[in-house]
Amino acid sequence: MTDLSYDVVFSRRKTIALSLDPGGNLTVRAPLRTGKNVIEDVILRHRSWIIQKQHALAEAKSAHPEVRICDGAVLPYLGGSLTLQIADVAEVKQIGDTLQIPPSADGRVLVAWLKDQLRPILTERCAYFGEKMAVRPQSVGITSAKTRWGSCSASNRLNFTFRLIFCPPDVIDYVVIHELSHIRHKNHSAQFWQQVGSVLPEYASQRLWLKKNALLMEIFA
Repeated sequence: MTDLSYDVVFSRRKTIALSLDPGGNLTVRAPLRTGKNVIEDVILRHRSWIIQKQHALAEAKSAHPEVRICDGAVLPYLGGSLTLQIADVAEVKQIGDTLQIPPSADGRVLVAWLKDQLRPILTERCAYFGEKMAVRPQSVGITSAKTRWGSCSASNRLNFTFRLIFCPPDVIDYVVIHELSHIRHKNHSAQFWQQVGSVLPEYASQRLWLKKNALLMEIFA
């Protein structure tokens, strides 16, 4: 019997898969009617990997603590950080590495400011890479998505979560290129990754950064 806690999701799949959410919680996805002994045998065989991943996620969480709107709180921003300061101002205002916040401001006010900062970046980068890749999205929008950095609809409308503003510029570029590539390839086929790589050969490092920093998705969740 395993000493690790886990949840099981049964479905019409053929194999057992293990996954960990940003909080380190283990989920087992298994075929219908899979026995508990079979599930726990798989967990035991992957125990070292699970514990290693849980430790890595815990370290990532300590690097990105929950952001509270108060004096001295640190907000990730474009690969760096901004220190929040409650000040006698009418609206959110950036002064160097300090972000002044009105006393009455809440998370919605700060998210609106972050979206305003991200919008021109996405507009410029989508236009730049779109021309380079000879593709044009129907529109570019910003959402409050909590599980995806970006998406491309069947009608080629691109959407990006405002949390991209927490990422370094080269990671933002990768997400933009990724979604622009979906205009031609609506899947993650070899051709899709070839297109991504033709524009950003080192994209693997940006993908890894996003995986290691997945907890950024929980800021203002």
